[in-house]
Amino acid sequence: MRKTTFMKTKRVILVTLVVFVTLFCYHDARADNTDSQAKSQEKGLKIILNLGDFYYSKYNFDMVKPLSGEKNEDYTLLSFPLQLRYNFIINEEKSQSKSTFIAPYVNYTIRHDFRHDSWNNKYWNNNQIDAIGLQFGTAHDYYIPSYKAKKKIYMGGLYLSIFSEYQWRNSYFNKSKESIPSEVAPENFSTGINIWLAHKKIIGNNNLRAWGELWGQFAYQSTNFYEKEADNKSKNDYYIGTLAPKAGISYDLIKELAIEPYVTAICTKDFGRNQWNDKAYNNYSQYGGGLRIALNKILPGEPYIYSEYLWVNDRSIKNQDRNNDLKIGFSYWVKLF
Repeated sequence: MRKTTFMKTKRVILVTLVVFVTLFCYHDARADNTDSQAKSQEKGLKIILNLGDFYYSKYNFDMVKPLSGEKNEDYTLLSFPLQLRYNFIINEEKSQSKSTFIAPYVNYTIRHDFRHDSWNNKYWNNNQIDAIGLQFGTAHDYYIPSYKAKKKIYMGGLYLSIFSEYQWRNSYFNKSKESIPSEVAPENFSTGINIWLAHKKIIGNNNLRAWGELWGQFAYQSTNFYEKEADNKSKNDYYIGTLAPKAGISYDLIKELAIEPYVTAICTKDFGRNQWNDKAYNNYSQYGGGLRIALNKILPGEPYIYSEYLWVNDRSIKNQDRNNDLKIGFSYWVKLF
């Protein structure tokens, strides 16, 4: 009875956080400027470091398959996603900083664990993924005027797109890491919808702001790079949804640096009905608090140094006597060209 009540409470917390961030972010602020943080789509060829991350994780629940009899802790991971795309603008409203676009793209992503224990060398944390895809969507940046700086200040935006892409996963070029076994599906087709919603609101003077972010995706995965088990059967068709809200405040310590405490949650679920759709690493939720330092005033894009302490629900820690995780890292999103 207690467990059922606790699970319901966690769902209420997650839903409340998603609703709050959504309502808070969907705020109409207008302007006609650009900013290094803005994600609006400009015509032409673009090169983007897209949501990269370099971090330490104690247990790495969302990206690990625990090895029986092993310690399975302490990971130092790099996710380096590089995207080359060409944006065709279908419709543009410059006065509203709004555009509708279609974009073919190629992705190259490296994932690497810098530690060398047996669980750090597994292929699922050491690989390369190549992808080619097509994206159709809309981007709407929000700004407010700054009379002191005599320019518009980026305050967030709404970005919605549908996508289809074909992916190939290869072994990491460092041969000290495990090669991808032959029983693992080497290719995957993915199609679905992405949403990114963000907004900041100034409280009092310009040194203090409230902010919210929401990233979400629902996508069909043909193989999800499955691994054949004892039955040696193919395990196709995954329908995976993810929601990741954050909400917090931002305070300027000095002109160039802001400190941002926040609450966060991540919820992932596979809506497929086959036995393999019930795997713990596709059905988990984490929630907790974090602190990040925003470096966007001294570096381009959205770079952050962050630390998070997260609690994990029972499905994510199936067969493990652990229910929390610590993450410390550096994340970034930046247009290189």
